[in-house]
Amino acid sequence: MQRFTLPAQLDIRHVAGVHEALMAATAHGPVLLVASEVARVDTAGVQLLASALLGEPRAAAGLADVTPPLREALVSLGLAETLLADGAQPTSAASH
Repeated sequence: MQRFTLPAQLDIRHVAGVHEALMAATAHGPVLLVASEVARVDTAGVQLLASALLGEPRAAAGLADVTPPLREALVSLGLAETLLADGAQPTSAASH
């Protein structure tokens, strides 16, 4: 399966460019989204991920290497269990 590495900045200023690149990458089928570089994410970035992972047709087959900032955003927006295969909580929330 083809992999698509998400950028460090997955926020409203960058989401349109990421969307265009993702659509080009998925021209031949769904990709695995690699989130190992994501350092900043906002609601627009999470919306893009949700659309790619849950929309029809699906642009993404899964999300891998999720960073703490992305995991925390997914938990904060109530989408961790839906978008993450493990549904795990971020370290900071698990320790409370």
